[in-house]
Amino acid sequence: MRILTWNIRGLNSDTKTTAVRNLTREHRVKVMFLQETKMELIREPTIRKIWYDDDFGFIFSASTGKSEGLLSIWEKSIFQPDKVIVKPSFIYLSGKWCNEKWKLALVNIYSPNAPSDQVQLWKELLELKNMDEALWLLGGDFNATISRDERAGCCGNSFSSVNFINLSRKDISLIYR
Repeated sequence: MRILTWNIRGLNSDTKTTAVRNLTREHRVKVMFLQETKMELIREPTIRKIWYDDDFGFIFSASTGKSEGLLSIWEKSIFQPDKVIVKPSFIYLSGKWCNEKWKLALVNIYSPNAPSDQVQLWKELLELKNMDEALWLLGGDFNATISRDERAGCCGNSFSSVNFINLSRKDISLIYR
């Protein structure tokens, strides 16, 4: 499975749409998660500019002002969602992964910066996970670092990083790659 996740920091320029299209075409991406699209509305013509063929499904979470915005795109012939939840901080798609015949949840995340909001996000995701028998695939911008060395020019928020790491290892059984 080829997955692309990218904090695009705005999808409104020809340069960005061309870069995304080139990546999806070159690597034959099956699932794509974009964060910070900075778009209030995304229609099919926009997806056709960035996806390499006509076999796609998509869902988006609108940006608020000049920040946020999520976009999830998948190849329809291999993933068929039957449950969709769209929030400002995540898009949750649960459905059948066709090639393997098993249930998969695709979760595109743009974690808030505020520690209290991050805690709320992870609690909400954990509740979803506990009600779901699907395998989970998480991608996105977690606004968390595993070590302080990853924070360039910033003091960082180790609290949110520790929460993310503990949650992912213990409750979600996340494998780091």
